Amino acid sequence: MDLNQERMMILNMIAEGKITADEGEQLFKALDASVSDDLPEEEAVALHTPHAPHAPLPPIPAMTPLPPLPPIPPTPPHAVSHRQNMASLVAALREAGIDRLTLSDIQELQAYNITPEFIREMHSLGLAPESLSEWFDLRNHNVTPYYVRELRAAGITDLTNDDLIELSNHNISPQFVAEIRKLGFDDLDVDGLVELGNHNISPKFVAEMREMGFTDLSLDELVELGMHRISPSYIKEMRSMGFNLSVDELVEFGIHNISPRYIAEMQEAGMGKLTSDQVVELGIHHITPRFLREMREAGLDDLEFDDLVELGIHHITSRFIREARQTFGDHISVDQIIEMRNHNIDPKLMKELQSSGVKID
Repeated sequence: MDLNQERMMILNMIAEGKITADEGEQLFKALDASVSDDLPEEEAVALHTPHAPHAPLPPIPAMTPLPPLPPIPPTPPHAVSHRQNMASLVAALREAGIDRLTLSDIQELQAYNITPEFIREMHSLGLAPESLSEWFDLRNHNVTPYYVRELRAAGITDLTNDDLIELSNHNISPQFVAEIRKLGFDDLDVDGLVELGNHNISPKFVAEMREMGFTDLSLDELVELGMHRISPSYIKEMRSMGFNLSVDELVEFGIHNISPRYIAEMQEAGMGKLTSDQVVELGIHHITPRFLREMREAGLDDLEFDDLVELGIHHITSRFIREARQTFGDHISVDQIIEMRNHNIDPKLMKELQSSGVKID
């Protein structure tokens, strides 16, 4: 019998539960050793060469009798149980359509704790992974028969192996599915449920938004609000400041990081009452309370909203304004300052020209 046949015999013995995976590995090592230890043929020994007579040998003293060998212990019960479990596991896999195993497959089955009961229960639920790797994926992502049954009880009955893994990966529980469907979202597919999970949209969040007056939010609107961290408490704060915002306006505020604190500080810095569009425009151009204070400290006390935005758009600093006013006087307008910036006119250079007698209008 050749080596390949002997290896197959060992694998079959493991698969049939006659020996454990560890015992099979020992057999493989012994088989490899028997091949590597082959020696060259020894020289023949002449057995009939006459020998010279020898002196008589002294008598051999009597040997002390050896104690009897202890009886071979029976196979431990756990080893028998292990073999029986392996045989049951192989039978369950065959029932599921998998009838070819390698030694590494058996080791992985043990590592992932895949039991005959797990395979038979999943198979009875109509789930039939076509390969061992799919069984490993289900186990690795904590997809259990209980999880499948609970999802079906919550109303999701047509899920593939990939769907189950996706839902489990994003911590979508059967309770979450049942509660979100109870709120009227009973047509959500796996992608929709995952979107809600990704952006922390809980049934509690939906219920609180409805209490705030947003009673007909779509999946996309919920995802947008969650994505930009618009919470019910955020909406309450904005309303207390006079901003009764729509979903689109709330999303705009979220996109540009408009917080209640930002609005309060802009008003304290002198902007007065602002509309929602003005707040968004300030956020778009990164006009901060500090920037507004610096403009006022540089001498621009009566800034209009549009002037402030224009100064921010052109990145005009308080230092540039002070130098321009020192060179051309306090009467220089915001439009002139912006024009200087647009044409890269340096106030310091203008002052030096004036000092050297150049008249500048």
